Amino acid sequence: PKPVLYGTTGACNNDFPGGPCTQTSTLVQLDPNTGALIKVIGPVGYTVNGLAWDPKSQKLYASTAIGDVAFHGLITIDLTTGAGTPVDPAVHNFGLAGDDSPIHSITIHSNGRMVAWYDEFGGPTDTFVTIDKSTGIATEFPDTGIDTSANGLSFDVDNQLWNIDTARRNGTVQTQTAYLIDPKTGKPLAAVPLSPPTMAALGDFNPFTNL
Repeated sequence: PKPVLYGTTGACNNDFPGGPCTQTSTLVQLDPNTGALIKVIGPVGYTVNGLAWDPKSQKLYASTAIGDVAFHGLITIDLTTGAGTPVDPAVHNFGLAGDDSPIHSITIHSNGRMVAWYDEFGGPTDTFVTIDKSTGIATEFPDTGIDTSANGLSFDVDNQLWNIDTARRNGTVQTQTAYLIDPKTGKPLAAVPLSPPTMAALGDFNPFTNL
């Protein structure tokens, strides 16, 4: 079988970070080789900022943005209609106390374990997150020791966890780093340079080629 790639359109487009979103998302199917649109499936009803397929439960999960006016937390998405449903409508902000956490880039291990990431607003390092899929409740692991800003977290076919940072310019030289992440703590195990540097965000690994 050929790999199937899903994505969502529709940006939050809020007036300020954490403010109310002005758009909701639509589920689409993309060509995994070119990124070209294959078909529009339907409206999600929420503003998606992370998307992951669970091979164990055979479900498509998504995280929603802080500014989502309907629900900020973990949802599932119907592959036929695109409609989103909160895992638990009562679990706002992934069950975390305090200010809303901008959790995004969810990804799922082949054993069904879900993890995620978020960039601290003005903080020195990012936060690693584990999420209970059955409840939508998250556990945070702050102070990962790295500061990324491209939102590219994913397990590869060998269940190694990678975080792809944005391309950065140092004078006239542009570099980019892929971090191999400890899936238990979120701390980097290795830093691998990428060449040539290119934008990478909210992607996934091809299950047949591992690209």
